[in-house]
Amino acid sequence: MSNDIAIKVENLTKIYKLYNSPQDRLKESLHPLRKKYHHDFYALNDVSFEVKKGETVGIIGRNGSGKSTLLKIITGVLTPSSGSVTVNGRISALLELGAGFNPELTGIENVYFNGTLMGYSREEMDTKLDNILSFASIGDFVYQPVKTYSSGMFVRLAFAVAINVEPDLLIVDEALSVGDMRYQAKCFKQIEALKERGVTILFVSHDLVSIRSYCSAAVLMDEGSIRKIGDADDVCTTYHLLIRAEQVEDDVRNKPAENSILEADGKILSVDILDENGNAVDILESGTEITVRITVVAYNDIENPAVSFSFQNLQGINLLGVTTFYENIPVERIAKNQERTFYFKFKLSLQGGSFLTTVGFADQTDFDVVKVIDNYDKQVVSVYSKSRKYGLMMPENVSIGMSDND
Repeated sequence: MSNDIAIKVENLTKIYKLYNSPQDRLKESLHPLRKKYHHDFYALNDVSFEVKKGETVGIIGRNGSGKSTLLKIITGVLTPSSGSVTVNGRISALLELGAGFNPELTGIENVYFNGTLMGYSREEMDTKLDNILSFASIGDFVYQPVKTYSSGMFVRLAFAVAINVEPDLLIVDEALSVGDMRYQAKCFKQIEALKERGVTILFVSHDLVSIRSYCSAAVLMDEGSIRKIGDADDVCTTYHLLIRAEQVEDDVRNKPAENSILEADGKILSVDILDENGNAVDILESGTEITVRITVVAYNDIENPAVSFSFQNLQGINLLGVTTFYENIPVERIAKNQERTFYFKFKLSLQGGSFLTTVGFADQTDFDVVKVIDNYDKQVVSVYSKSRKYGLMMPENVSIGMSDND
């Protein structure tokens, strides 16, 4: 393996035998002709890729796509059915909650235990202990058995150990999502410091904003195989389109028959986001002007209709939105069986990332009472930015002044 390669994965396959019942497992083990009572499940199927030293590579994919299995084989927790993994350097891994720590040992004992697994002597770990405990900040709980820890406390200690054992390769598998927001920010700051030191990082996350922000390359896993590998932005876009296509299929599959709508007052028929040229898109450029086109139908007379549209983060928090209701925009009465199309046109101030869109259709009887008629299922859209700015929103008309202080 070349000296500039940190990880080389070649034709990696992991197969699990799945049985319908424990009795089938016993039958197979005792059958004189070795009859099979199982079917093979390929958690990984002929996976190959390389990671260069100093790279930060994101691994993304739906649940069950093989991400965690891949990392466990790289770290030696699992053995492959076939294929090989070659690692050049010392690995420190933060896998799912519970991996690598003995729940019966105290936090301090687990620190030294993990140090031993990494090849450090007790004396060497003595020199690292203060930094580990300071970063973890769990107080006297370090003297209690790990099985008494909350998930947040566990992650604090596990990450503190992982970053302070001077790894050549750091592997993080979704574990940081357990900690509180302040601690997550502290961890990501430390990840940036490790990147600057040239540490190779494998980072598994469902948060595409983090993948785009911290990773130069990404691997998209799908049903145990690599769907795409390359530039992080391109791979995240492919993943987004994959999820969007599945969402459309689900919408079509779950769409109720027309005659199943009996007492509803109306329905949202379609929602499209148009770019500056009027093309329907779901990959948007930050800072450009977009138009949201919403078509509704009334099944009964609606005297005071109201329509809203918003972008949300993946946790469902509204980040940017417009509504005829709060903007006091008068909307004419919609008669029974009438269709109407609304247009919201505005400059997109969101920075790069993946966001949810939600649309509401309501009957605004007065300012305090709103009868919801229909809510449109949330869609995922991807926003990219050609400029680098702080935060999720792009400020408008920024001016910066300076003065000398006497």
